[in-house]
Amino acid sequence: MLKLREEWHKIPDIMPTMVFYKDKENRYIYANKAFTQILGLAKKDLEGKSSFEIFPKQAQACWRHDKIVLESQKPIRSIIEFLETPSGKKWILTDKLPIMDENGHVDGILGFSIDITEQKMAEKALRESKRELQKQKKALEQKNIALHELIEQIEKEKNMIRDNITINVSELALPILAKLKMNVSVRKYANLLETLLKEITSSFGSRIIEKNFMLTPREIEICNMIKNGLGNKEISGLLNISSLTVETHRRSIRHKVGISNKHINLATFLCKF
Repeated sequence: MLKLREEWHKIPDIMPTMVFYKDKENRYIYANKAFTQILGLAKKDLEGKSSFEIFPKQAQACWRHDKIVLESQKPIRSIIEFLETPSGKKWILTDKLPIMDENGHVDGILGFSIDITEQKMAEKALRESKRELQKQKKALEQKNIALHELIEQIEKEKNMIRDNITINVSELALPILAKLKMNVSVRKYANLLETLLKEITSSFGSRIIEKNFMLTPREIEICNMIKNGLGNKEISGLLNISSLTVETHRRSIRHKVGISNKHINLATFLCKF
């Protein structure tokens, strides 16, 4: 029986949890190996001494909790305490329970503590990461605002350029063409040029490019002429290419816009843009 009792006394020393017992005068009566190791003290240097002697900077907060347990005769759980140790600053999570004597009076305090330093450091790192993420989020939002403002400015400038082109065509080019059309020999070309200028201001080229048909610049030029009712012969004369070449371009255009095997008039199709 005596041997069994001795073995039981060894159990606290093999536990990773820190275990200690203090009397009503704040003196350590017992401390297990885990507790003495974290403080860097031998049991003989700890037992019989108060918290104010062992760790004076944190003793007042520790004693405040002890007095609550002694006076209320009720346990306090999950006390988070900061402790200076030889191995550095430690965060300790402690439960303190009142120990009663045979007469039902509080005789002391039994404490169980675990080192939660790694957990606290992880929480700190998480908070710092959240702050950094918030900082980056704010910076990104500011960049998005700046980008939005830039896009708006570009759009305004685009509209201004388009308006200027439209005004120049209407006020300068079209009156000259009106005079040219009075000459019968160049009327056809003047009409075509007028149509082309109007197409520029209506952005036919940009609309058909947006469709990603992969048309070449020459094919877009021919599309414009077909759309405006010109035949192969007229196109070949204006572009100084053969009618056969124009027909080759027409086949290529029909293939690229996806109507090569359909009974769809190319001019009608192009008028959609």
